[in-house]
Amino acid sequence: MNAGSLSLFGLVSLAIPLGAPAADIVGLGAELPEVAFDVPSQVVARDVTPAEFTPTHPGRRLVQIDVPVSVVVYHGDVHRVEEVVVEIDGGDSRLAVHSYAPQTRLDSEYTKEIETKKTTEDGQTVDASLGGALPMVCGVGTAQVTPTVGVSQLDKDVQTETSYRKPPQEAVVVSGTTNGRSGAYFKLRKNSQTTLEGEHLLQVTFEAPANWRGGSVQVTSVARGERKWLFVKERTTWSEANQPVKLRLASYEVAKPIVDTTITD
Repeated sequence: MNAGSLSLFGLVSLAIPLGAPAADIVGLGAELPEVAFDVPSQVVARDVTPAEFTPTHPGRRLVQIDVPVSVVVYHGDVHRVEEVVVEIDGGDSRLAVHSYAPQTRLDSEYTKEIETKKTTEDGQTVDASLGGALPMVCGVGTAQVTPTVGVSQLDKDVQTETSYRKPPQEAVVVSGTTNGRSGAYFKLRKNSQTTLEGEHLLQVTFEAPANWRGGSVQVTSVARGERKWLFVKERTTWSEANQPVKLRLASYEVAKPIVDTTITD
């Protein structure tokens, strides 16, 4: 190995922190999360059109779907998955978003308001004098001075100021619409009180033509986090899945009465 190679190796060695995980240094390894999503291939759409909707929206109806999205981290550090984003789009089936749930929600680790107290107190003064020998004014002899300490008690004045402030909150769910309201998105963020793994039930109510009988939506799921390379942090996508989900309009049949055909004498 020549001197140039040794110098380059030395510079790289100095640049790598001693505590850096191997997965961060080489970009691979068991610590990097392996995320998978699971979405059903078909869900039921329910007609939820209220009576007051039809007069103001002639030729339209409202259909509602519930889409369960499961998230699992098979390998690696689950804490590196910082958010999961799911988009449900019905543009190909002539659907427009009317409403969605869950909506944007903020949460805090604190259960009560934060209380701050400031107390100021005034009450005592301390007087002190030092001892020693002082020359007389006339220049003959010295005067002895005895050290003294005195404490005088005054009226005590105690002031307490109490202030309250709302605890800091952070978004755990952020939701809205996309693509000209043909789709809805749900951004789920990690929090000490919740988990990104498990099943998340997402609900979207679409506005559809009155003669709509079925179709499909496109469900896109993305897991994101932060990746380190030496001293640089960068946003990265751990996993992404895109799956069509068929919609079947629920049909309601009125039960027919049972006719007794038994002939009796």
